Amino acid sequence: MCGIHGFFTSNQNQDENNRLIRIMVASTNHRGPDSVVLKTFTLFTLATIVSV
Repeated sequence: MCGIHGFFTSNQNQDENNRLIRIMVASTNHRGPDSVVLKTFTLFTLATIVSV
């Protein structure tokens, strides 16, 4: 199953933002992702999950 996780933030701490997005991804890890891509931008962090 595919999915998209993300959030908008004014927090500029990239390590904290990456930690939070990884927690979000882990909450749906049981769906069996084959690939996870994390992207961090100035105002938002995004993760895409692909399952084939």
